[in-house]
Amino acid sequence: MLKIISWWVRNSKAANLLMFSIIIIGILNFFRVEKEVFPIITAPVVSIKYGWPGASPKEIEDQILVRVEESLTDLEEIKKVTSTARENLGSILVEATSGSGIDKLIQDIKRKVDSIESIPDGVLPPTVSDESFRIPLVTLAVHGNTSEKKLIRAAEKIRDELSLLDHVDIVEVQGSRKEEISIELSENAMRRYNVTFDQVAQAVRKSSINTSLGSIKGENGTIQLTTRNLADTKKDFDKIIIRQTSDGGTLKVSDIARVVDGFEDKNLRASFNGELSFLVQVLSTDNMNVVKTSEAVYNWLPNAQKNMEQGVNLSLWSDTSDLYKDRMSLISKSAFGGLFLVFIVLMMFLRPIVAFWCAVGILTAFAGTFIFLPSNDVSLNVISLFAFLLVIGIVVDDAIIVGENIHSENEKGREGADAAIMGAYLVSKPVFFAVITSMIAFAPWLFLTGWQVQFVQNISIIVLLALAFSLLEAFCILPAHLSNLKANKNESKLAKFQKRLAQSLVDFGKINYMPILISSLKRRYLTISFFLSFLIIIFTFSGSSWISKSFLPKIEDDEILVNVKLPDGSPFERTLEVSKIIENAGIETEKYYENKDNSIENTYINATGSSIRAYFNLYPPSDRKASATEIADILREKIGDIPDAEGLDVSKDIGRNPTDADLNFNITATKSEDLIPALNDFINNLRSYSATYDVRNSLNSSFTEIQISVRPNAEKLGLTLGEISRQLRQAYYGEEVQRLPRNGEDVKVMVHYPKKLRRSLESLSKFRIRTPDGREVPFLSVASIQQSPGVQKIERIDGLISASVSTQIRGDFKTQILTELREDYLPGWKTRFPGASWRLGGESEGEDEFFAEIRYLIIIAVFAMFAILSIAFRSYFLPIIILSALPFGFGGAVLGHIIFGKGLSMISYWGIGAACGVVVNDNLVLVDNINRLKSSGKHILECIVESGVTRFRPIVITSITTFVGLMPMMLEPSVQANFLKPAVISLSFGVALSSSVTLILVPCLYLIGDDIRNYISQIKETSRRQISKIST
Repeated sequence: MLKIISWWVRNSKAANLLMFSIIIIGILNFFRVEKEVFPIITAPVVSIKYGWPGASPKEIEDQILVRVEESLTDLEEIKKVTSTARENLGSILVEATSGSGIDKLIQDIKRKVDSIESIPDGVLPPTVSDESFRIPLVTLAVHGNTSEKKLIRAAEKIRDELSLLDHVDIVEVQGSRKEEISIELSENAMRRYNVTFDQVAQAVRKSSINTSLGSIKGENGTIQLTTRNLADTKKDFDKIIIRQTSDGGTLKVSDIARVVDGFEDKNLRASFNGELSFLVQVLSTDNMNVVKTSEAVYNWLPNAQKNMEQGVNLSLWSDTSDLYKDRMSLISKSAFGGLFLVFIVLMMFLRPIVAFWCAVGILTAFAGTFIFLPSNDVSLNVISLFAFLLVIGIVVDDAIIVGENIHSENEKGREGADAAIMGAYLVSKPVFFAVITSMIAFAPWLFLTGWQVQFVQNISIIVLLALAFSLLEAFCILPAHLSNLKANKNESKLAKFQKRLAQSLVDFGKINYMPILISSLKRRYLTISFFLSFLIIIFTFSGSSWISKSFLPKIEDDEILVNVKLPDGSPFERTLEVSKIIENAGIETEKYYENKDNSIENTYINATGSSIRAYFNLYPPSDRKASATEIADILREKIGDIPDAEGLDVSKDIGRNPTDADLNFNITATKSEDLIPALNDFINNLRSYSATYDVRNSLNSSFTEIQISVRPNAEKLGLTLGEISRQLRQAYYGEEVQRLPRNGEDVKVMVHYPKKLRRSLESLSKFRIRTPDGREVPFLSVASIQQSPGVQKIERIDGLISASVSTQIRGDFKTQILTELREDYLPGWKTRFPGASWRLGGESEGEDEFFAEIRYLIIIAVFAMFAILSIAFRSYFLPIIILSALPFGFGGAVLGHIIFGKGLSMISYWGIGAACGVVVNDNLVLVDNINRLKSSGKHILECIVESGVTRFRPIVITSITTFVGLMPMMLEPSVQANFLKPAVISLSFGVALSSSVTLILVPCLYLIGDDIRNYISQIKETSRRQISKIST
């Protein structure tokens, strides 16, 4: 290392070229990095979907899901298979194991699915695709009090125009129904003209066609033969001839049916500020720039708004670039503010030239990091930018240790290159190993296997790169810049003041710190007892309800989400009534704040089936005084009670859906007979906790089902259950007779009964079945019906029947309830219901897997740090002393969270990791200094005291710069800062507390280690004398 440092110091121009090259390339790559709000998470999940029009969930389970699951059993890349059967649709989600290639898995699954035989007739071809999630970058609302078709046409036009803009690739229309042409047959007209359903369907198929008939190759060229008779409009279908009549006329579709050119019969309605609406979303891509995409849309928007048809409006609903700019501005402001404060502190306690080059070293390390971000697929987002703020403490620490030691050598009388070389060399060993241990501390995030880890891997990559470049800067660039450092002979007044200020810190170390250190060393066992007692108290607090714990912190959003779930099978008219109640509640909330504050800016409500989801966009925090929590409480009050609602949830937290539960479970069994009693027992136990509420299970989604059986006399008329079912299906579900190309989409042409009859149970009693000989008989004369409970959906996990259970929890009792379930209830439950099993589900499953993995990886990381330090110091005891700061870093973080009233979350552990890195740095340098003095022959107590006093200044400077550098973020009042504050609090308080560990506890542990060594030596010496005495 000495030769390397010496070469760079004596070749300062090479050091300058290296620094400028890093900075220039880093700046150029800054503009190449993708820009997004949060990292895009690509889940390793493959989706398989089967459409089976008219099929029940049970039919889809038996005929499709089970067969697909069996075909996939021998694929080793599969971690989990989740299947769901609903009416008309079967879906299978295949989660891949870590490291599996998703493209190869898709091909393997397609091959397996295609090889399945005996799939029933009527099942549509399966679609196999990756379950990729794209974030809406810009969302526009097309709305107005006009027809649904007019709005859809306008939305499609906007979609096509947006797709042509630069930096816009994927645009989709959301909330719209697919177009469909319905030929609604009149039963009376069909009976009058003696026409069957099949005759109408065949007539449409045969008459509405476009076909190429070949060509005639004559002397004058080739002439194409075609038929162009594809019906496309209501008028075209009305004219289709079904047959000739006996009087020579024709029977047309219009004579027996009503043609409706409308939309599929699907219960769906979306509104924007009370008007019918559809959303047009610009979605994220693999290579994107959220700012440029937003600018392109904003430049296009004014003209588009002017050119909208009468009765159609175009409004901006959301723009993630605003969120991106706000978050980036906040972090950048805090980072630059922190760097400025760090520079001021360095100027106060180090010579200005040393402070300046230390600050430049930080910027150089960060610029170097940007060089490798594009190649590592790391974007510039809230998480990655925060990682730079997080690692400032460690990078500053390296620069301070090297710069301060060069400064100290200069004060001792060395000048120029000699001081730079010797100052850097003396701390090269501890700084090098400190950086390596810091890298190891952040490495576990890279080895997590869950797909959610993509969210946090950016932090590890940035920290590792920044540390690598900080090491390069500390030993190759910084010493060269400080090689011209000379003792000040003609000092200015400002220089003299700065020198007195810097000397005051050194004097404080000698006058105030040294007596405390000596006293602590004399009472070293009492001192250790004090630190251990503090640690026990802090860990007790962390395990109690004094401090809450969660996977992610709950941070207010600028949007309130309301979710209402009505019983399955509820009339859609009731869903629309509840939707109106929520809309009016939003209006009442606006009126509540009308004369005193801003509140809700826009409202979008989506009603689908028996569910309503409402989004209330709030004014930016800068334009309102009320918090999102306050507005959400008023909104909930205005909504009032909805008696028939199974669930009514209001959420105002970032990244949390209103339907997210605090705990989720999956109960599985091979047979439903085993599942139901086990499920009910589990639910009853869960409800017995006073802290649980809103306990739900997926089997609640039941409805009444009509089962049909054939009467004995039906066979005499030539009717079978299959034929009766076919005619019922034609009438009530319908028969698809054609698909038309229109505006880039396929439009179904369906023949069936009118909607009014299809929605009436009474129509079933009047329905008539046609026999093979053409006669009509009442449906109830050949078949009987029986009402029975049915299910809306059937869930399966890994080939087992499954039911999901969820619950909300009051207060911070989640961990306690889960522990009690595992230890007290579930062992007995498993004994009582041997055919059933349980597992965590939803977010709970991901959290459980995450913390299990991270605990395992942290143990490995700590052992790796111990092994490296053992090799470096050739000792097993010294690494224990150095790593003793780790629990105190955690203790400081817990103390900071208690002071600020924050809960511990995954974000908190990022700061704890950074704090441990800083403190391990300081411990390493201190222990190395003690060893170096000890090797010179000084007494152990003298070595410890001298090293403590010598290292007092850099350790205190490190603590102050770390704490001060994070002050702007810690004191930031904006809501946007709350997401990152837990990490900032952990880092600042962890370093602040751990500094006392470095200055007091580590010296005491070192001396206790010497006590133990002496005690062992005395025992050995006594044993040797006794053995010698016996032998003589």
